[in-house]
Amino acid sequence: MVGTTRAMSPEQALGQAIDARSDIFSLGSLLYELASGRPAFDGGTPAEIMHRVAGCRAVPVWQVNPRLPLALVRVIERCMARRPADRYQTAAEVASALRSPELAGGTAVATRALAATALYWRTREHWLAAAGAVLALAALVASAVYFGWLSSPAPRVVAVLPATTDTSAEGAALAATAVTHAIAEHLARLEGIVTISGREVRAIATEDRRPTDIARELGANELVEASLTPGEGGRLWRVTLSRVEGTSGKMLWSRTVETAADDLFVLQDRVTTTLEDGYRGFSTARSAPPREASPAALRAFLEATTRLEGGRSSPGHREEISRLRSAIATSPRYLDPVVNLAAIHRYLYATTHDAAHRDEMDRLLARALELAPEDPQVQLVQVAALVAKGESEAAAERARELTRQRPGDPSAWAELGKTLAALGRYDEAERALRRAYALRPAWQTLYFLADVRRARGDYPAARETLAPILAAAPANTSALAKLAEVEMYAGDFARSEALYREVVAQRETKSDLVNLGNAVFFQGRYQEAAELYQRATTLATSDPLPMANLADALLVQGRQQEAAQAYRRALALCTEQLDAGRRTRTLLDLRARCLAHLGLGEQAVLAVQEAIREFPDNPETVFVAALVAAINGDDTSCLAWTRRAIQLHAPRAWFATPDFHRLQANPAFRELVASAR
Repeated sequence: MVGTTRAMSPEQALGQAIDARSDIFSLGSLLYELASGRPAFDGGTPAEIMHRVAGCRAVPVWQVNPRLPLALVRVIERCMARRPADRYQTAAEVASALRSPELAGGTAVATRALAATALYWRTREHWLAAAGAVLALAALVASAVYFGWLSSPAPRVVAVLPATTDTSAEGAALAATAVTHAIAEHLARLEGIVTISGREVRAIATEDRRPTDIARELGANELVEASLTPGEGGRLWRVTLSRVEGTSGKMLWSRTVETAADDLFVLQDRVTTTLEDGYRGFSTARSAPPREASPAALRAFLEATTRLEGGRSSPGHREEISRLRSAIATSPRYLDPVVNLAAIHRYLYATTHDAAHRDEMDRLLARALELAPEDPQVQLVQVAALVAKGESEAAAERARELTRQRPGDPSAWAELGKTLAALGRYDEAERALRRAYALRPAWQTLYFLADVRRARGDYPAARETLAPILAAAPANTSALAKLAEVEMYAGDFARSEALYREVVAQRETKSDLVNLGNAVFFQGRYQEAAELYQRATTLATSDPLPMANLADALLVQGRQQEAAQAYRRALALCTEQLDAGRRTRTLLDLRARCLAHLGLGEQAVLAVQEAIREFPDNPETVFVAALVAAINGDDTSCLAWTRRAIQLHAPRAWFATPDFHRLQANPAFRELVASAR
């Protein structure tokens, strides 16, 4: 066995037959090390390294250095694919990829050097040229430094753990929420600090988890802990505040203070003043706003927050809405309840499509922007509200503006990535999400990044992106559901079904039931799929998607009258929401699909043309154009739209539905579908 252990390919480490593609893997390993500053595979002994190489278990290079340009990440990932068939097949292909304008970036010398280096690896005789290859590759690293790919200081990410108390005394839970809120508010005003708090932290910070595990999963550099114990017969609270280093669990600072137990304002002020001592050296980015809350308003706000963050929300959030409205009525200039209530109505509108929630969301956001137009939380809720209303272009522009104002805020970059993904601009979305991950390596960012890679048709990369989430938390239902979606798009319907059933056993949302129904539908079990879609319609009565899918399942069973009734109901829901101004891609696509199935071919063509005008590069919209053409019997248009959809990475599975069965006899159609992933 010949070769440097760390640069071996998996097949070489396993003693299998090798060819030029093994050298391409080795080139990828060198590129990885130069781009990240560490080997792709390392260990204490050559045997340990070979074991890791054989398993192809390298941390994705973009996780080690999220600042790398997307084009370089793709070259390295493809060079280092586990299966030789998935790699570049020749050195010329590598050289071509390294001539990408993104890599050139104004430095053609570096690009030519990399291309020349790739050619050195064409045959086994050039192993001795490895030193020269590394020198040539160094040109790219120099360029990366020049263009800032390898730099940019990240902020300090601090997770605020929920304050704990060992007493069930009246007011203890409310006091704990007051302390947690005061800590988060103070840290959010410090320069160079990004704060994580609320439900995101509560979901991770369970009693049985170590601080280092919590910090790792949240992507936090440190944690702030707080505990309350009663003193002097319940007249005082003894509050202990601590800073804990995320990697080692080492205590960085701790202080215990006492304060009156009967005044929540005094409690919060005492916590804030004490915390200032703990974070000396961090300047204030923005001063604390004037206190606009009455004691009654603060109490109502904290009561709603305690319920929301503790996972004890009432049906339809009615109790929380009531308390927040009470806080606003008592203190109209109190920002926190206005922002939280706007966020609740945004969520309810996104899930129910009820126009009343949209109107209330808009009214509250206008009020929040009047009170604090520069507040980052207000701006983030505004972006999410625009997305919920289907105004993705406006949302992306607002998110972009926020990243310019706050370039070190990972939440701003994450929102930008999500809105760009909704617009089908996947390369831009990936860059924004990788920037968010560089600022804060959180699992939620990996989740959205996996979805972008799934949408782009890169299913192996999507799986790899989800792997660290599930390794850290195997029961993470969000990551499991996303992996199930990836497998369905990749065409492994049985695997997708198994994963979705695991998810539905833990939760039962409309989306989970619809997707489980899709996995079953693609396996030809149409009645079972119909039952799942029917269950989904009961969870979201205003959502046309489960109703349209139910119609599909009824139609393929020959139940034409029931299917037509379901299509008409789905079409009515689409029309109602589109007329109300909610112009989302899904609604436009569904309207065209329903019109086609109802035999309204000309109207369906006009509807799909409207969707294409707004979302010309979205694979799902282009697929719907192919679907409408197939239903209308327009084979020429169907072939053209199918070709375009596959160019946009539409998965092969979409073209396996009964609507396309007639076209299976067409050799051109079969050839196109065979070329899809």
